[in-house]
Amino acid sequence: MTDYDVAILGGGLAGSICAAMLHKQGISHVLVDPREEYPNEFRCEKFNRQQIELLIETGLAEPVFKELTPVKDVWMARFGRLVRKQHYPHYGFSYNEAVNAVRRIHVPKENFLLNTVKSVKNSADGQMVELTDGSSINTKLVVLATGANTGLQRDIGMHQEMLSERHCLAIGFNLEPKSEFEFDTMTYWPENSYGKMSYLTFFRTSGGWRANLFGYWNSKDPLVRKLMTEPVNALVEMMPSLRNVIGDFSISEKLRIRPINLYQWKAGTSDGVVSIGDAWSSSCPGAGTGTTKAINDALQLSNRFIPQWLEDKHFDVETISAFYHDKKKTEIDQASLREAYRLRSMTLDNTPYWKAQRLLRFAYHSMRGKLSNA
Repeated sequence: MTDYDVAILGGGLAGSICAAMLHKQGISHVLVDPREEYPNEFRCEKFNRQQIELLIETGLAEPVFKELTPVKDVWMARFGRLVRKQHYPHYGFSYNEAVNAVRRIHVPKENFLLNTVKSVKNSADGQMVELTDGSSINTKLVVLATGANTGLQRDIGMHQEMLSERHCLAIGFNLEPKSEFEFDTMTYWPENSYGKMSYLTFFRTSGGWRANLFGYWNSKDPLVRKLMTEPVNALVEMMPSLRNVIGDFSISEKLRIRPINLYQWKAGTSDGVVSIGDAWSSSCPGAGTGTTKAINDALQLSNRFIPQWLEDKHFDVETISAFYHDKKKTEIDQASLREAYRLRSMTLDNTPYWKAQRLLRFAYHSMRGKLSNA
């Protein structure tokens, strides 16, 4: 049995940032993950302005940004025509690139354990994490950063509340333009004011051009099936003016499709366990708030709460609940949920109010585009 003050279970973005920040503070910890290198997985693929600011606040940002692809300009197309060119610095990447950069740069090998967690149990000295190879970890605090996996949460008595089942569909793929795109990023909104498509976005990464499509189809919808077998034809069928705006293109890989549920975990009765990122609550990828939640959870927990809990030697359920009720955390979590529902209503709701909102959004960006080009 090995002793640590903190055991972080799960080495995605939230878990890796948490480990990196504890290392900066000299806090005894271990990051446990079954994968030495995080695999290529369809998840968040951009850092926007708010996320860049949060990552800078962690103190980890500068060397990580050097590993990613800087993006300066965003073009916007609505109703089948280009309406605005905007200077909006951000970063494009594959999720595994960002996670592996944080791990490689900021998490020492001695703080990383390549293993799979079997269970988490209370012991007289704190929490005992049992691993599948028969070894175990004794720790004062367990940080669950296990993403959408539910096994460990349910084992320790946590309950998941489903807020919106099959809330949306996220579709990601690589594409190759026939002629190099003039833009760094483009957001392409639907060509009409009704339908199930939310928007399509293209952006540069180190591996070439990436596209993410967000909408509210059922995974068995005929259009989704056609996207899997004839992706270019399906996209053009969905957006007849797409080629007029971006030119010809091909798709270089099988589309990845993720149905998204919105859920919220309720704290269990076990002392010494805290959840962050998707292991606490999910978000809508189209709203672009999941990375914000993950970074902020890791930032607030590692900077403020864990050092205080270790100093006070208090890890009971009531003490840990202060993290879940933290003002900045709850503001970001609630804003993420509001944006998820707002985007859905903006796409699907055909009441006069939301029809007007779609037209006003088009008019706003058209006017801004004309003023910036004047």
